[in-house]
Amino acid sequence: MNIFVTGNIGYIGSFLTQYLKNNNKNFNIIGFDSGFFKKNLTKNIKPEKKIKKQYIEDIRNINSTHLKDVDTIVHLCGLSNDPIGKKFEKVTNDINYKASVKLFNYALKNKVRKFIFASSCSSYGFGGKTAKTENSKINPLTAYAKSKVKFEKYLSKNKNKGIEIIILRFATACGDSPRLRLDLVLNDFVYSAVKENKIIIKSNGKPLRPLIDVEDMCQIIHWSIKRKSKSFLLMNAGSNENNYSVKEIAEKVKEVLGNKVKIFLNDKLPDDKRSYKVNFNKLNDNFKGFKPRHLKQTILKLKKSVQIIVKSKHKKADLIRLNYLGVLIKNRKLSSQLIWKK
Repeated sequence: MNIFVTGNIGYIGSFLTQYLKNNNKNFNIIGFDSGFFKKNLTKNIKPEKKIKKQYIEDIRNINSTHLKDVDTIVHLCGLSNDPIGKKFEKVTNDINYKASVKLFNYALKNKVRKFIFASSCSSYGFGGKTAKTENSKINPLTAYAKSKVKFEKYLSKNKNKGIEIIILRFATACGDSPRLRLDLVLNDFVYSAVKENKIIIKSNGKPLRPLIDVEDMCQIIHWSIKRKSKSFLLMNAGSNENNYSVKEIAEKVKEVLGNKVKIFLNDKLPDDKRSYKVNFNKLNDNFKGFKPRHLKQTILKLKKSVQIIVKSKHKKADLIRLNYLGVLIKNRKLSSQLIWKK
């Protein structure tokens, strides 16, 4: 089976390609990635070296020839957090929505069998304390979330075109990866706790965030690839037990890593309106064998990687997406539209 993975050199994609190859020898992985974060390896492995074919190209330039003989598309790539979306609002829409539409239409043209889209629970925006189901009202607050919702709606309108569509609204990603990110809430807290014995929460800590380990994301994507039904499926992807407030996440890190860690709240900053608790029962009903990692496991595995990073030449700023894109632009490697300069 030929599986086309966009964003395979990113935080999730770097782990996913390894996971798929380790769990199914019959999968031929074709990677497609802009290469923005290619050099941000935090482990001595390059997962993309073990796949069938690698394209380092801009998703905005996707065409039909890229998808020749592809059976399944796993669409991960995109500008992937709210600070980037705020600074590059138009580019976020161009990449996350317009290029995704282009990719999907080429998938139809090439008679691709299955299209799996990595969406986000951030589509719920300010959700209150009631756990959101797939039927709850969506309220995207940021350019990133809005781009995800727009493409979800586009896929929903095209669900009867002869291609199986699976939309996975993932919880907030966390955990270890060959290309670790430190602009994700749990990862940032673990890094600060390991390096400085303190965690600074840039809010009152009340906003709610469901978490999902990268490995669990890969487990769900693997299940989606193997799923037998051809019916349209949209579901939240995470676990009910991993719904936390930001303060609770910090307290969990402190509990696992030791009482020397101090937690600081910043009540002077305006409240983060992005807050949502999510119901993941539909995932459990569909994926009967899903076994999410305990948060303690995720934290301990992160601790080991962070200890290595702290002792290495890696700068924290390089593992924060917005900062690193800024470096590439400053060094005239990328344009302000995030296009590689020749």
